[in-house]
Amino acid sequence: METFEDGHSDPTHSQEARGRGDAAFAKGDYDGAITAYTQAVNANELDSKAWNNRGLVYLRLQNWQQAEYDAKSAILIDRDSKVPNPYGYCIRSLARQGAGKVDAAIRDLKHAASLSPNDTRIQTTVSAVEAARPPCPPPPVVTIDYSAFPHLIDMVISFANAATRVSLGSTCRALREKIIKIGEHVHITTTEDGCWLLATFAQQSPMGLTFRDPTQVQGPKIHLCLVPDDHRERWADVWGIGLAKVVTLSGPMPASFVHSLPPRPEVLRIRADEKGRIVEDLSLDNLEASKIVMFSVDVKYHSKTLRTISLSHSVKRLVW
Repeated sequence: METFEDGHSDPTHSQEARGRGDAAFAKGDYDGAITAYTQAVNANELDSKAWNNRGLVYLRLQNWQQAEYDAKSAILIDRDSKVPNPYGYCIRSLARQGAGKVDAAIRDLKHAASLSPNDTRIQTTVSAVEAARPPCPPPPVVTIDYSAFPHLIDMVISFANAATRVSLGSTCRALREKIIKIGEHVHITTTEDGCWLLATFAQQSPMGLTFRDPTQVQGPKIHLCLVPDDHRERWADVWGIGLAKVVTLSGPMPASFVHSLPPRPEVLRIRADEKGRIVEDLSLDNLEASKIVMFSVDVKYHSKTLRTISLSHSVKRLVW
C-alpha cells in the first residue's frame, strides 16, 4: 500500500500560501495559483487541501496527468490520517475521465459516493459519467479463408507418425482419403545390419517430402512385440503401408513380413537393393495386387536367391 511520508511540516506558512492560491484561482490567475499551492505543499506536505486545490487548477488547464497525481497525493494523505476525502476521488475521477479512463473514473466516483452518501452531487455525477460512457466497440470482423484449411490438414497428416495417421483416418472418410492420397507409394528396404525395415512414404506434389518410419525386425516374426505400445506402433506402420497404391520391396526381408503385408496394393514392385540383394522367396498368395513388376536383375546371381514366386489369382499383369 502506498503511503505519504511527512518530510517536514509548517502548517502556518502552508495555510497562508494556500489562501493566496485560493485568491489567485478565484481571479483566474492559474499560474499564480499553482505557484502558491506549490509553496503550500512545500511548507507542509501533509496539507491535503493544497494538493486537492492544485489538482483543480490542473483540471482547468486540462493537464490530466498532473491533476491525477495531485488528487492521488491528497487521497493517500487523508487515507493514512483516517479522514474521509471524497473530493480527492472526485478530482481524480475528473482527471481520469479527461484522459479517457472512463471505467477508472466511474470507480473513483462510486468510492467517493460511498464516503459521502448524503452528497447528491456526487450521485448525479456518477449517473452522468455512466451515461456518457462510449459504447463498446463492435467485435472485429474476422474473415476466415477456408481455402487454406485443406493445405493445413495436408501438412498435419504429412508430418504425423503412423499411429496419428491411424487415429485421423478413423475419424471420417474425408481424412482417410487424404491419408491415402498423401502416401500413395511406399518403398520398403532393409538397413545395413538387417535389423530394421525402412519404409519410405513418397509424398505427392506439392509436398515433395519423404518420411522414413523404421520398423524393427525382432527375429523371424515382425509382429513379435513385448509391450502393447510397440504392438500399436507396429500395427500402425503396417496399416500405413496398406493404404499405399504402390508398394516397392527392395532387398531381402523376412518372409513373415512379406506375408503380413496388407493385401490390397494396386501395384507391387520388386527390385534389388544397392548390393544386388533381392527377396529370396516370394509367396504373394495373400496379396490382391493386380500388377507385379520385377525389375531387371542379374539372372546368374539371383538364380541362387530368387528360388520361388507364387502369385494370387488377382494378378492380371506380371512385368519382368
